[in-house]
Amino acid sequence: MNQAFRWAVPALGAAILTGCASAANVNAAAAPQPQAGPHLVTLEWLTPPASAAAPSPERSCLARKTETPPVMDGLLDDACWKSAPELTGLTMLDADGTPAEVQTRAQFAFTPDTLYVAFTCAEPAMSGLVAKCAANDSQAIWYDDCVELWLDVNCDRRHACHFLVNSLGAVCAVREWDNSAEDLSADHAGPKKVIHGEEAMRDSGCLAKAARGNDAWTIELAIPARALGTQSILRGSAYGLNVARTRRSGGGCWLSSWTGVFTGPISRFGTLRMDKADLEIDVISQGALSEGESAFAVQVRNASTTTRRIRLEARATSKSQMNGNARISLAPGESKRVSLPYRLQRTGSPYTIELDAFDEVANAPLLSRRYEGVVPEALNLKLTRSELYLGEKKDVEGFLAVNLGDAGLQNGSLSFEVTDAQGRTVAADAAEHLQTRAAVRCRVAELKEEGTYTLRVKLLDRDKHCLAQKQAAFSLAEPPF
Repeated sequence: MNQAFRWAVPALGAAILTGCASAANVNAAAAPQPQAGPHLVTLEWLTPPASAAAPSPERSCLARKTETPPVMDGLLDDACWKSAPELTGLTMLDADGTPAEVQTRAQFAFTPDTLYVAFTCAEPAMSGLVAKCAANDSQAIWYDDCVELWLDVNCDRRHACHFLVNSLGAVCAVREWDNSAEDLSADHAGPKKVIHGEEAMRDSGCLAKAARGNDAWTIELAIPARALGTQSILRGSAYGLNVARTRRSGGGCWLSSWTGVFTGPISRFGTLRMDKADLEIDVISQGALSEGESAFAVQVRNASTTTRRIRLEARATSKSQMNGNARISLAPGESKRVSLPYRLQRTGSPYTIELDAFDEVANAPLLSRRYEGVVPEALNLKLTRSELYLGEKKDVEGFLAVNLGDAGLQNGSLSFEVTDAQGRTVAADAAEHLQTRAAVRCRVAELKEEGTYTLRVKLLDRDKHCLAQKQAAFSLAEPPF
């Protein structure tokens, strides 16, 4: 919390402390000055998970478009592999991130309907190679020597397709996702806990072939575009990327990774760009993906020697929708950032958002992204500790989530109060300058009477109309000693 202001409530003998994540968002001259007195509730804004979404710029790799797909035999003697850039430099998953002593190399090529990946796994102990699982779609592959690949096709830094392949050519495909949650324990305040989920992708259509040499084993993997959730692999598009290897030869288990992480967090993956293109289109932000108005931020760069005319479209399908469209002209070498608005409504309703870019002259697709989900509740409140003793020094701790589009966050506010078992208000105030996540702490040492207390939070729009409200209860009792 970079800056905090205290509002005193003299008649109640308690006050609210609100924290603002950026001092630039606050008019300090108009804010009440700090005053002495007890403070019952602390609200500390936390950095939104989306702020970690930017990929590491030094971790990038290029996939080459090929007119002649490789022969799927695992030998890596095809013309496309001779010109494909190499991804290497895997590091061990240890505290120091030391370079892996036994290295792994990956290369990428593609046609519009298939992504091809070549792996070369150096192995000085080929006789000890562990290869027991010959069946596809089995996560038992992980118990063999294997390579792993993660691709975040939408670059939302939350979802990825995960592929495991062993030295027999058995392949398993899994969809994975990350949801960030705030760890409010006393010894670790702030957002860094990641909740990871996954589900098997049956009948993905992936094909893998393996070959063995004297000091290495190699893999060719073919991934259909449909397995990645896209209709076509477009030149110039960018995917989130991670490559890792599990090495068991010799009786141990050595894990190495290209990005320094394994399954996640997905936000720390690198980038795979699908070949160099005359026109580069990057989705800088997909917006809040929450109730209300939001917008995609798209960066377009013309690397060609001629002027290009581009059409961008954003289509949202939900109970209420707003589509964003833009036509832009780019001179050679010019870059533009475009905002494409959309609106989602009705908590709990499913939505689909499609983002497409077209070359206006050739009427050819340049980018296609698809986002699906369920509109989250506009407000969530959860207390992680709700039963305490009078005089106890520990706090009641909680987590507050505000799920609004960009416009709603800019114009909204919170009001909250604490009431006792008789409904009497013991603290009340408001917080402006919303962010998406906040830690809530109630200092119960200020409360002198046993009983049940209620923390009630209301989410207000710019006209102070209530958009949503949540409440949570906690109790205080006399200590049993």
